[in-house]
Amino acid sequence: MDYLFIDHLNELRLTKKKIIKDNLNDSKYLTKNYFYLKRLNERLNSYTFKKLNQIHNVNFDKNYWSILNTNWQWIFLEFVFEKWNFLKKNSHKIQIKEKKNFNFHLFKSDDVWQLIENRKFNIYISSKIINKNKIQRKTKNIFCIRDDGKKIGIFEKLLIYFFNKKIIKFENIFLNIPLNIFYKLLIAYKFNSLCLSLPNQNFNFKKKINRKIRNNFYKDFSAQNNFEKLIIDELQNILPLSMLENYYLYKKEYINLNLPNEPKNIICYSGIWANNLLSLYLAEKKKISNIILFQHGALYGSSKFNFHQFFEEMISNIYVTWGWKEKKNHLPLGPINSIKPKNKTEIISKILLVIPGEIFPRLIASDFDRKSITDIHYNAIYLSKFIKNLKKYQTVLRLKIVKNFNIIKKFYLKNGAIDKFSSIETSKKRDTNNALVVCLYETTFFYEMISENTPVILLLSKKRYNLIKAKYKKKYKLLLKNNLLFLEKENLAKFLKKTDLNQWWLQKKTQKALNKFKNNFFKNENNKYIYFKKLLLKTN
Repeated sequence: MDYLFIDHLNELRLTKKKIIKDNLNDSKYLTKNYFYLKRLNERLNSYTFKKLNQIHNVNFDKNYWSILNTNWQWIFLEFVFEKWNFLKKNSHKIQIKEKKNFNFHLFKSDDVWQLIENRKFNIYISSKIINKNKIQRKTKNIFCIRDDGKKIGIFEKLLIYFFNKKIIKFENIFLNIPLNIFYKLLIAYKFNSLCLSLPNQNFNFKKKINRKIRNNFYKDFSAQNNFEKLIIDELQNILPLSMLENYYLYKKEYINLNLPNEPKNIICYSGIWANNLLSLYLAEKKKISNIILFQHGALYGSSKFNFHQFFEEMISNIYVTWGWKEKKNHLPLGPINSIKPKNKTEIISKILLVIPGEIFPRLIASDFDRKSITDIHYNAIYLSKFIKNLKKYQTVLRLKIVKNFNIIKKFYLKNGAIDKFSSIETSKKRDTNNALVVCLYETTFFYEMISENTPVILLLSKKRYNLIKAKYKKKYKLLLKNNLLFLEKENLAKFLKKTDLNQWWLQKKTQKALNKFKNNFFKNENNKYIYFKKLLLKTN
């Protein structure tokens, strides 16, 4: 069977031998790597903030630069470390002779996503790892730029102007809240709050590289091993221009936006990992305003380690979770979007397989390492063929991310038995009508289906199951016992074959198990007035 990720994991394209060496089911190995990367990230931040203060002649604290630096640095470290471990174990099977050496540059922090999806960078960094960092000196600059073309709207600029001139007196700023205009007006009227969209806006940057500063930037950083030597060699190029050569240009453009100056609370829904402008705003206001952030996915809370959760908790004064509480600053309110339960359960006539759209590996994000991503897609192929043979249900495949839709669709058309394809842009209601939803990884979609009372099953890797915190393990065991969770695709297939799915879902013990799973872990508040009242009450 052809590898699905042939365009993104270029090293797999260069060998016909199957890759068998990995430690990705070893939780001790993954835990050790996670804490190593966490320490390395902290060491880099401690070094970088002093260096940037010195270069720019400023005196910002470590938190300021960490907010700007961590959101791209962690993603880069995790991505390269995954390749490092994989290629070191399998280098005898793979030959990559990339003679050219490139300088890859990021305009701003969120351009890191363009970098790790860049084919040239994948071949280049893999070649450096296999050939022990020995490639001839740099020959070409390559700039990675991510631009979705979005800018702050005129209406919102007017609101910001009125706020700063104190014509309209708002205490709170809600950023990138996914609510319609009715709820935004309700928040403005009832809670003295301004709702704004702060897109990842690009500015015009100079492409001039200060080679002298970059070549000397990390010269005093003590690399402890060969991996860190490779990282330092790349970081001196990849450090975003918005933090170095174009720092004052970017800061000037930021100041010209006249974003709300001294709000009491900044309540931010969207993740800061993919928005450089948002990161700068939070860094600038961290000492002035209370920062309130929200949980951004299904892996928060239950995972033994989740760096995104750790970082977001660190920079926020209040952290809104989906229902769990472990720290004083946690506020268990549930997701911000309304999820209304269905009045009645429809007769199941199709099975909706929900898969990620990611096709580049990360080391420690539950089901997003090299092996797990591959397993997810091969599990979907296996199930699609099995369901086809049952001749009872239509099979629909839904992708979370649209970007790689055509690549993945082509793969499934060749290897699977899918009747229909959809994506996150397709109506969720249309996809889930008369459906049993099978989530092939732990996704927000699973929790949405539970709240809607839509029949749903979760298929997890054993590795992910082993990395669930002990305090939540009982909840997952309850799902296992009631056929709401499976760890083997073969067992799920047997269940689909022998079970009356409608009867199973409506059984009292199934519904009871779901309610116990949700208790103190996942809640849903459809009354937005009550939701925001509880939220803002906490800030006071």
